[in-house]
Amino acid sequence: MLFAAGIIGLSAIIAYSGLGTILVNYLTEVIPFTQDSPLMNLSLLTFISTCVAVVTNLAGVPAIMTPMAEHLANIAGLSNNAVLMTQVLAFSNVLLPYQAPPLITAIALGNLSISAVTKVCLATFALTSFVLLPLNFLWWHILGMF
Repeated sequence: MLFAAGIIGLSAIIAYSGLGTILVNYLTEVIPFTQDSPLMNLSLLTFISTCVAVVTNLAGVPAIMTPMAEHLANIAGLSNNAVLMTQVLAFSNVLLPYQAPPLITAIALGNLSISAVTKVCLATFALTSFVLLPLNFLWWHILGMF
């Protein structure tokens, strides 16, 4: 419990210090958003949220990205809802175990191999990125979100 509180607190400190804002602003300057390509912009926003999750942890994504949603929506030419929903794609897709406090707790309590859990995380990250994200974007398109 103390570990989870510490991780969430770390995310709050990163958001409060402005480090997350600096990271997102840098990425939005480097990444080429185009107003006429909503699918590409959704993919790029998911990438930015994933980068935030790697630098902070999964709890840091909403703490950093939500206050910037309107700015990101203006840059990408998308609705605020679409921008906010890209965060869910990022914090539900774990690249490495350290990003998710429950995984670290499971590794410790279950005496699991960190390398084995890392391999599972990498495999599910790849599967999600190349299969589930495109299906999700198709679903959003059918729903008329972009």
